[in-house]
Amino acid sequence: LTYFEKQEKLSVDRFIFPLIHFFDEDVPLVADFSLDNNSLYLIGQNGSFVILDVETLLPIYQNDFKKKTLDLVNLLEGILLVFEDSLLILKIRDAAIVIDEETTRLITKASKISKVRFHRNSGFLAIGFEGFKDQSSIIEIFKTGDVFEKFHTLETDELLLLDFSSEDEDKLYLMYSDIVGKTEIFRIEHDQVIIESRSDIIWSTDGFLIS
Repeated sequence: LTYFEKQEKLSVDRFIFPLIHFFDEDVPLVADFSLDNNSLYLIGQNGSFVILDVETLLPIYQNDFKKKTLDLVNLLEGILLVFEDSLLILKIRDAAIVIDEETTRLITKASKISKVRFHRNSGFLAIGFEGFKDQSSIIEIFKTGDVFEKFHTLETDELLLLDFSSEDEDKLYLMYSDIVGKTEIFRIEHDQVIIESRSDIIWSTDGFLIS
């Protein structure tokens, strides 16, 4: 091997081996860097979670939650782990990773999670929960930060799509659709649904279009 090939192999070995060891009974699902790019977050399909130091690739924190994972959301103030039937917020306090139990209780409902979306520029978080039997699905909207605030609750049929627009907070929309194609638009600034029960809305990076 040439010098550069040896260096590349060394880098791969340093990165892959810790992951193979940690995810020996799981499959990595989501990876994301911390906002300062000093840490790498990884979570597996079955709840294996690790935070690695980017420089050393050594684990800073690791835990096997043994739950089916849907997503990992890198919040402005902490990390949101999204499991099929529960949510968990981790925060860094005094150089330690701790579970924020108070905020976790605030955003948790006794039903399965279907969709989660986070708008980084504004800090708004939308969580879709499945309804019980014939009940509607629920979308809870929170304003995140050091302290989370519940902003609004929306109802829809079985949730299929949930997403924020790309605008800043003063022109921010949340679009949600159900399984039969009915789409509604909620404007964050006005705290109201501005378009209801339409099936001809097309979403784009510039906003929404009505065909």
